Amino acid sequence: MRLAALFTLLFITVTARAETGVWPGYPDSLTDYTYEGDDLQTHWEDLTALIHIAYPDEAYIRNLFGQYPDMKAAMLREAAETRAHPALKAIMKDDYSALAIQLQNVWRLHYSGQYQQAYDLGMQLGPVGEIPANYARLINASFIITDKKVKLAEFRACEESSQSTLKLAPDYALNQYGLVYARVRILELLDNTQARNSGYIDYAQSALQKLMKRFPDEPVYPVTEGGLEAGIVARVGSLLATLTYGVSEDSAISAFNRALRYPKARQPTVLNEFATAMTRISVRNYGDDIRRLHTLCAQADVKSAEEALVQAQCRAELSR
Repeated sequence: MRLAALFTLLFITVTARAETGVWPGYPDSLTDYTYEGDDLQTHWEDLTALIHIAYPDEAYIRNLFGQYPDMKAAMLREAAETRAHPALKAIMKDDYSALAIQLQNVWRLHYSGQYQQAYDLGMQLGPVGEIPANYARLINASFIITDKKVKLAEFRACEESSQSTLKLAPDYALNQYGLVYARVRILELLDNTQARNSGYIDYAQSALQKLMKRFPDEPVYPVTEGGLEAGIVARVGSLLATLTYGVSEDSAISAFNRALRYPKARQPTVLNEFATAMTRISVRNYGDDIRRLHTLCAQADVKSAEEALVQAQCRAELSR
């Protein structure tokens, strides 16, 4: 009963929608995914197979606060505000149980495709909740929003959010990756001159190298590296890409092949990103490989709304 009541509370306590208005929702045509109760923790390893995220229980929160005292201080300041979320107020009494449940609810909403609800709830839970809220916003902007100007504005907002929370938790991997991901997506929407002058290419390359060194067994980093390098090659050609950024067509493809060697890496996200990278480099040279990857993606086992959105992209590509 307690869990059900707290889960209901998240809908009651939402005081405002995201500043961009009502987001387009998860398509009704796609399968619904729910991870109620213990199902979330039972499937957590599969849901977070590409990038390890610690399960957000009480121990996780205590560890986070111990590691990042500035984040704890910021959380306590927000908890002291009159209109603070009840789960946030509880931490002033050293009670983290309600906050843990609400963080889990953010992820439940995320993996079911309720991205705006996940964002709204997360943003009420202080900096600890802002990180998964930002992740939900990134995925919504990447796979549901279609207008390029709106996409860019969303990614810019995610960039700003990541920079803000990184001040409180400088080496927290999910937050670091959130900034890299936002900037890589921004690069995709800029013209060549803007992309070159942004400084984001150098930043993303450096940040990904550090993350891969820290977490050599997480496939999301070489996948992102491969996509970034493919984008560079597509813009300037392999020769100039090598001379200017030290990357090439071969290095981009090699990054994806490294990712595919990881256990559980053959899932829609990796397969679709690989196909997209090859499409950017050369449809003529990689047409058969692109079709093969899209076919594997279309047939893959899907575990969440995020993967269902990616798989829908693959199936749309195959139908063209």
